[in-house]
Amino acid sequence: MTSIDRNGMRGKDESLVSVLVPAAIDFPSWRSAAEVYAAYLRTARYRSVCEKALTRLFDDESEKVRSEASKCFYRFEGEELGQYARLIEDFILSTAFAAEQRQLIYALNKTTAELPEVTVLACARFLDFVGQEAAEIRTASAGLADDTVQILIRTYNQSRSSETQARCLDLFDRMAQLGVYGVERALDQYER
Repeated sequence: MTSIDRNGMRGKDESLVSVLVPAAIDFPSWRSAAEVYAAYLRTARYRSVCEKALTRLFDDESEKVRSEASKCFYRFEGEELGQYARLIEDFILSTAFAAEQRQLIYALNKTTAELPEVTVLACARFLDFVGQEAAEIRTASAGLADDTVQILIRTYNQSRSSETQARCLDLFDRMAQLGVYGVERALDQYER
């Protein structure tokens, strides 16, 4: 966390977090607090404090605060994301998700963890928010839609639940009806 410097503590992450995380209510900027919580979420010692705070900040009145809190998903590697299903669900159901889906879609695309329930929920909510934009190649939503197709294919393949697989297929149908670029090609390749 080199972008936050309080009382000359730059580069001293453990000292910094011990001062800022418990006292975030006194922070002059909730955006800065969101940055700290997102950065230290994966630190076992601060996890529960950070999760609670981020869940609240996902619904903050400030778009900038919500955006900063949403960046917590960028830092996960390998299977780490699998330990945060509740936080992911809270994010999907929050105000922040409407504008910041890319944060989670990116994390779901790169994770090796199996998260079928929240993955399907995230993909469904993504389509709820972007709708027809997912098919307009000039939009950022179209790029995310392509990632969503890949995530759903992986989720379908990983799942042993016929209910989860059916929900994936329903989302593929919905994307095909919207005309999402690449969904039919991906499904054709999958069937071969």
